[in-house]
Amino acid sequence: MKKTIFFGTAILTVMLLWSCGSKDDSLSRPTVVPSIEILSGNDALEFLSEQSTQKINFRSNVDWEATLSPEAAVWCDVTPTKGKAGTHELTITASENNGSDKRSGTLKISGTNVQKTISIKQHSSTPILEIEMEGQRLDYTADGGEKTININSNKEWKATLDQEAEKWCRISKETGIGSSPVKITVEQNKTINERSATLTVKSDTMVRTVSIVQIGEAPYLTVDKENISIGRESSEGEIVISTNCEWEITMPNECDWFTIPTQYGKPGEHSIIYSVVENTRYEERTTSFIIKAADMEKVVTVTQAAAELFEISQKEMMQVGKEGGVFTISVTTNTEYKVECPDSWVKPTKLSENKVELSVEPNPDYNERSTNVVFSTATKSISLFIKQNANSKNDYSGGIDDLIEKEW
Repeated sequence: MKKTIFFGTAILTVMLLWSCGSKDDSLSRPTVVPSIEILSGNDALEFLSEQSTQKINFRSNVDWEATLSPEAAVWCDVTPTKGKAGTHELTITASENNGSDKRSGTLKISGTNVQKTISIKQHSSTPILEIEMEGQRLDYTADGGEKTININSNKEWKATLDQEAEKWCRISKETGIGSSPVKITVEQNKTINERSATLTVKSDTMVRTVSIVQIGEAPYLTVDKENISIGRESSEGEIVISTNCEWEITMPNECDWFTIPTQYGKPGEHSIIYSVVENTRYEERTTSFIIKAADMEKVVTVTQAAAELFEISQKEMMQVGKEGGVFTISVTTNTEYKVECPDSWVKPTKLSENKVELSVEPNPDYNERSTNVVFSTATKSISLFIKQNANSKNDYSGGIDDLIEKEW
């Protein structure tokens, strides 16, 4: 009996010790925090308009599932869609975008109490290449420095500098896609000469350029424009002079239609107002003036457009016989024009810049008909009224079958 009690006590003690040990082990184990880590470092995917594939590597310590948003699932596919804890690779395939609009969506990798969201974008098929400061220029002082422009394209683009400019100018990025900031860094110019470069960006068949201009060490002289093109009307304009020297403006030739003050000035930036008289002649006219500073000078050429000449040989109205025909109209002009007719029975054709052919169909009706042929430029139009005679009811051109049957 004593042995039985002793044996039972021993078993109970072992069970108590085991139970305590189990509780201690559970307390000592660290709590696992669910996590999903993108290993490729890419939280956003950007696709070209063509069908293409990209991959994402990630690590998860929980079972996971990959899902596309409804809008992305229409044009995008992902494999695999689920898996166990561990390191995995997802393949995302975008179908070709034949539309003119961008499309976007999201990809979510989710597990218990954890989720990662990746944005997905695809460019449209319409080529786009936009450059901040396109057709303009970036001005740098002799000290040089850094400026940033933005390039936006839905195709891969490539940026290059003139070969000589690479000695003193550099760009932070030569290729890219989408919206990309590009830094343009210019070294100090230790000469007194102005120097320039052209940044050329190409994408698909498109080309965009930005001018880069750096002044030299003192002295310097810059003007904001060296060729001024103005319309035929009377007007005023402005030219901006920037220099660190005393300067003057002179007109080498007498000119009665362009006026700019003959001025002397101190160093700095100056706005000079010029005035232009209307050009009533049918010819373009040109003059120039000179800006001088120290041993430097800038010749500014001014070109004014001619008055518009636009006349046709036929005046106001043209009477045409019922049989129609082909008629030639002479055009006297120094500008672009077009000729149109709303009715199909008159077909205008430009034979050359000075001749237009009007093809008038025969009138099949017994009523007179008319229309207008319009000759027009960007600012002027001439309407030629065409009237065609009616077909006579007495005219007969039918066969024997067209005779009226009559009982004898």
